[in-house]
Amino acid sequence: MLRGLLNQSATNAVIRLAKVKGEEEAITVQDAMDAMSALWIINEYLSHGTAGSRRNLDKEVASLLNQINSNPLAGAAFYKERQRDDLPTTPEFTQACTYLLDHMGGWKLDLAKRLAHQSLAIFLPSRSRDNKGKANQYERLFRLALEHLKRMPKEVEEDEMISRIAGALEKAVLRQEDLNKGDRFTGKINCSDDELKKRTEDFAHTIVVELFFKRCGRNISKLLTEENSLADGIFHVTDCDLGKFWEDYKLRRNGRKAVLLLDGQERIPEDVGIASDGSFEDEE
Repeated sequence: MLRGLLNQSATNAVIRLAKVKGEEEAITVQDAMDAMSALWIINEYLSHGTAGSRRNLDKEVASLLNQINSNPLAGAAFYKERQRDDLPTTPEFTQACTYLLDHMGGWKLDLAKRLAHQSLAIFLPSRSRDNKGKANQYERLFRLALEHLKRMPKEVEEDEMISRIAGALEKAVLRQEDLNKGDRFTGKINCSDDELKKRTEDFAHTIVVELFFKRCGRNISKLLTEENSLADGIFHVTDCDLGKFWEDYKLRRNGRKAVLLLDGQERIPEDVGIASDGSFEDEE
């Protein structure tokens, strides 16, 4: 309809917006249509009317818009909300949430991706089909790091902050993998013992320097304000990318198994750490 009214292609035609300092003054018709489509899809998936009741679509859309306007990672919050309600996601819904994130996420999305990928490089949570407990698994290292950071005295120096947080993370993942010795599989450490120390330090550095110092100005109140939004972003990135990290883990493991078999080692321990270069390290 818009194309017909404007008699132009959607990629060339633009809609002029009211001037707001620091923001774009125009948007292409195609971008406007994509944004409205994403909003409509998300609204359909998240809004559940009671049987026989008439849905207030205006109120539902207004609620979503309020979240979008106040939270750059609203797309991740919507994605997590769907799973929190123990409802399945679909490619259509995931694409709509990702569209909002790609267009609005900015530095927050970049930081959430960095933290999520650094977390996965340390520990791979299990790929459970049950949505219950997913948030706890995916956000565990992030929440743990922040809990330790909040409890530190103001006079603690940067290097000491990083060292304390990294040590706590290292102990936590080692304890987490120990739980696999029972009946429940919780995940696997995604590196060797030597790499674990370096990777936890990298994660702690991102928390302390990139988030707490640069984005929060060493202000705990500001950190608390950013915490849940970033956790939503980490949840979204982890849920979307976890499969790729597990495939990489298996490729490294299988590649090293093949090498050891060629060397004449018939049995390879199952409970082993795998370094990024594919080497194994027996943890027992």
